[in-house]
Amino acid sequence: MEIEFVGLLTVATQFRLYYAFGFRDNNSTLQYNGVLTKIAAPLSTDYSTQSRNSSTLEVCVNSGVLNPERAVDNTLDNYATFGSLAGVACPATLNTRLASPAGTNYQAGFVVGNGGLLDLNVLKSLKITTYLGNVAQESSLNGNLLEVNVLPDGKYQISFPATKPFDRVELQQTDLVKALSNLNVYYGFGIEQRAFRDDTPVLSKFEDPAGKFETGSTTVLCVNCSPKDVINPGLAVDNLNDNYAEINSLLNIGGTTSLKLKLNNQYASGKAGNRAGMVLNYGNGLLNNDLLKNITLKTYAGADGSKLVETASGAALLDLGLLNNGKSEVSFLTTQDFDWVEIQLSNVASLAERTQIYQAFAEDARIGFPTNLAAPAAPLPVELLSFKGKIVGTAVQLTWATASERDNDYFVIERATTASSSFTPIGRVAGAGNNTNGQAYSFRDTEAASTNATSYYRLRQVDVDGRETLSPVVAVIWGKVPVSAKIDLYPNPATTAQPVQLRLPVTQAHGQVVMVYSANGQVVRQYPVSVGEFTLPTTKLSAGLYHVVLLDAAGQHLATQRLLLTSN
Repeated sequence: MEIEFVGLLTVATQFRLYYAFGFRDNNSTLQYNGVLTKIAAPLSTDYSTQSRNSSTLEVCVNSGVLNPERAVDNTLDNYATFGSLAGVACPATLNTRLASPAGTNYQAGFVVGNGGLLDLNVLKSLKITTYLGNVAQESSLNGNLLEVNVLPDGKYQISFPATKPFDRVELQQTDLVKALSNLNVYYGFGIEQRAFRDDTPVLSKFEDPAGKFETGSTTVLCVNCSPKDVINPGLAVDNLNDNYAEINSLLNIGGTTSLKLKLNNQYASGKAGNRAGMVLNYGNGLLNNDLLKNITLKTYAGADGSKLVETASGAALLDLGLLNNGKSEVSFLTTQDFDWVEIQLSNVASLAERTQIYQAFAEDARIGFPTNLAAPAAPLPVELLSFKGKIVGTAVQLTWATASERDNDYFVIERATTASSSFTPIGRVAGAGNNTNGQAYSFRDTEAASTNATSYYRLRQVDVDGRETLSPVVAVIWGKVPVSAKIDLYPNPATTAQPVQLRLPVTQAHGQVVMVYSANGQVVRQYPVSVGEFTLPTTKLSAGLYHVVLLDAAGQHLATQRLLLTSN
């Protein structure tokens, strides 16, 4: 790396060079699963500009989109254009087909630009919708779920996290008043979400916020004043994501206000090359690039944050992003390690009255748009969103949900008593066949209490042509109960001639029940209990293994213990 400084003879200048640095561009070196709306030989069916006026129900074949075919051709720098909406009765709409389907939990969006800085407030007029087989799946809800990232080449990536598979993405301007003229739409995409965010950021989140923040204020009359315009600063370093500190800019016009937050570096601190920043909410609107000139971010090193490391301010050095919860993210790329992050606001009348500060962060930078993409694997016949099991009384309630189904005949529910043992079918539930909107299912295992302390479950999904797919395994732990909810049996093992003493965690005065199950799941004894100790007679029980289960008044499982009886 080389830097050349050309000076003028008439100007005396002192130039200090401290160090050189470079950043690893993860999004050009790492490979992600993803697909674009770029097709080698696009057809007219691969894009559409048809739209409908929601008020008059008028259908517009072309909604004012110029060169829509360029958003699906095979050249990344080609683009369609949302032109002037004058004389167009319908909102500008561009629907594009992906080169191949995207799977569950992919980021859905577009790369756009307009030749200059994009005012983020106009995002309220944009909506992204995903489709599967021409059926609408999910929407970004008029900007409320949109995420925005500024790309190095003056373009912007706008997207939202989709939870269902899709094969088309659509961009629409829903507000004709706030709509952008000459918005260039380069292409749509569906890419796995890890390409856009760090899964393990370091945050300013602590169990005890004491000593983890500092505030500062400078006015035209006072330097390092005790700030009255920072409200509840400790809420930006507690462990609740929706808590926030507030800076009231109108209390200190002409001065500056700062909030400095410590990163929870129990396991890691901010590293050189990380992006350092703050998550905030700017009053009632969206923060835009013009307002970045009033924001300064600083990083500090050391346990007490006494060493200033780096400073960045203004749109030239700060990056601005919009998160899918309506919050904004202001950050910059660091070149040195750090432990604290500070935000400083220059309090001018153009700032919002109240700026909410949620947290500071350090995360691996995702620089640029991901270019090293691998085509997603062919979607499974059934996209499984979730599979869960919980104890309900003496049974296990299994629930699962699908995002979509194709030729799904039925599910076989299977159970095992150990992680290494073979699974046994215990039930069957009919599938939905073909469904693009997802489906919810449930199954109740009424014999679960008679099994081991841990029950293992899985689903065997069967297509109409007999092909099978196995789900992940879910473990339900019967013996994993709080110490206060443990059943003590004595003696255990016992003979059929010995009464067994039970010490129970009685938490209610009335209504609790002791159930005794045989090894094959049959109820052989049932006793109401209201005291902490109970004598279980065994004279009429055969030798063998039993399960003693304690239920509360509502029939909910509280504790289980195995009892072994032997012959005299």
